[in-house]
Amino acid sequence: MAPQHATHSVLLCFRITPAYACASGNYTFYYTSLDVKTRVDDLIKKLSLQEKIGNLVDGAAGVSRLRIPIYEWWSEILHGVSNTGPGVHFTSLVPGATSFPQVILTAASFNQSLFEINGKVVSTEARAMYNVGLGGLTNWSPNVNIFRDPKWGRSQETPGEDPTLTSIMLEVYGKEMTVIKTGLRLLLAADTIQPMIWIIGKEIKDTPSIPWLHNKIWTMHFNLHSRAVFLMEILPVSWIINDPKLVTALSFLFCFKLNCFCRVDLHCGTFLAENTESAVNKGVVIESVIDRALTNNLAALMRLGFFDGDPKKQLCGNLGPKDMCTLEIQKLAREAARQGIVLLKNTAGSLLLYPVDIKSLAVIGSNANAIHTLLGNYEAEQSNACLVLNCFIDGSKLVLFQAGCSNVSCATAQVDEAKKIGAAADAVVLVMDSDLSIEAESLDRVDITLPGQQSLLISEVVNISKGPVILVIMSGGGWKYNLQNTAPKLPAFSGLVSPGKRVELQ
Repeated sequence: MAPQHATHSVLLCFRITPAYACASGNYTFYYTSLDVKTRVDDLIKKLSLQEKIGNLVDGAAGVSRLRIPIYEWWSEILHGVSNTGPGVHFTSLVPGATSFPQVILTAASFNQSLFEINGKVVSTEARAMYNVGLGGLTNWSPNVNIFRDPKWGRSQETPGEDPTLTSIMLEVYGKEMTVIKTGLRLLLAADTIQPMIWIIGKEIKDTPSIPWLHNKIWTMHFNLHSRAVFLMEILPVSWIINDPKLVTALSFLFCFKLNCFCRVDLHCGTFLAENTESAVNKGVVIESVIDRALTNNLAALMRLGFFDGDPKKQLCGNLGPKDMCTLEIQKLAREAARQGIVLLKNTAGSLLLYPVDIKSLAVIGSNANAIHTLLGNYEAEQSNACLVLNCFIDGSKLVLFQAGCSNVSCATAQVDEAKKIGAAADAVVLVMDSDLSIEAESLDRVDITLPGQQSLLISEVVNISKGPVILVIMSGGGWKYNLQNTAPKLPAFSGLVSPGKRVELQ
C-alpha cells in the first residue's frame, strides 16, 4: 500500500497550482529550519548527472522522484508582468496585468518615489500571478544599458543616457521588487547587453543574477579576457544567464570552456541540456563545475520559498487576482505616464486646450490609434487599454480622426484627407514617429528622421490649420524634425514613449 500512497501523493501534488516542490518524504533539503547552503548541498548529493544537467536551462526539468516539478525561469517584468517569456500565462482568471509606461518614459519623471511605487506594484502582481500558477518567481528585468545611440531599437527599455539616473532607478526598482520585511519576494535579473553595469559600483556584487546578453561587438572580436576578469573579479558569487544567440554562435568546445571560465550557471535555451553530458564524457567539463552552477540556481529558488511547501501558506500567499489591475493601480499607471511626458515647446497661450475654446478637434496620425505603440515592447497583455485617440473623446467636443498614413513607414500619405479635417477643426493634434515595426529588439533604426511621409504630412496640416497644432512624438529612441517651415504655426510639441495602458493627453 505504501508505494501506491506515495504515487498518489506525487500526482496530487503536481496538480496543485502553483508549481512548487512538495515537502514530503524524509529529505533534508525540505527542512525549512536549516540554512540554505545545507539544504542545497543535500539536494545536489541526491541528484544524478542527468538530473543536474536538466536543471541548467530556463525550462528546468525538475526531478519527479524527489517531488520537484518542472520550473520556467524566464518571466519578464520590464514595465509590468508580461507574457513575452514562457513563464507567464494569462487566462480568464487573470486576463492581463498593469502595463506601466515604458522604462524610458518613467525615467523621464526623475521621480525616485515613483520608481519605488512602480516596483512594489509590479512585484505584487508578479507574486500574485505565481500564487495562482500563472507566473514564476524569477524575472528578467531591468535593462540597465546606457542609451548611447538614438537609433538603437531597445533604447525604450532603458532609463536613458544618464548613468546616475540609471543607477538610481536600478537600485530602487530592484530593491522594491525583491525585498520585503521578512524575506525575498521575487528574484530579479539585471539585463545588460554591454558591460556598463560598472555604474553600480560595489553594489553589483550583491546582484542575485546577471544575464549577460549577446554583444554584437564580441561576435566579431570576442574579448574573452576582459569579460572573464569582470565576471570572476567583480562578480565572484553571482550567477550568469547566458544568451542563446551567443551560445549557438560559438563552437561546441569553446562554448563549454567559455561557460565554465565565465561562471555561466543557467542558459536561456537548450544548449546545456543537450550537450553537457557529452562535454563531461569528453573531459571538457567536470561535474564539480556543474554542481557549482546548480548550487547557485537552487539557492535562489530556496530563498524564494520554492522548496518550502504551498506558497499560499507562506509570506505573500494572500496575493491573487484581486490584487491585479486594481483601480488604485490604474490611477498610478496614469499618473506615471503624466509625469514622464516631456513638453518640449509651449508657446504662451497654446496649452492647455480649454473646452470653451475648442469645439472640434482633429487627431491625425496612425500612432493615435495603435495599441502596440502605446504599450511598447515586453508589454503586459491588455484587454481594455486606452488608446491616445480615446483620450480626446469625452463628449464635450467633436473629434475627427484621420490616420494620414497606413503605417509609420508609409510610402504615400493621405494628405488631402488629413488637410480636410485639419482645416475644419479648432485645434489639431498630430501623433507621429515610430513603432515596433521599425524600432524594437534586434531592429535598429537606420536614421533618426521621421519615417515615411510623416514630415510632409506635418507640414501640410500645419500650414492649412486655422487653430493651434500640437505635435506629439511617440518614439522609443531619438528623432529629428526640421521646424524651419512650421515653427510659427506649431506652438506646442511633446515627447511621449509608450505610456502604457492608461494615458491622458487632455
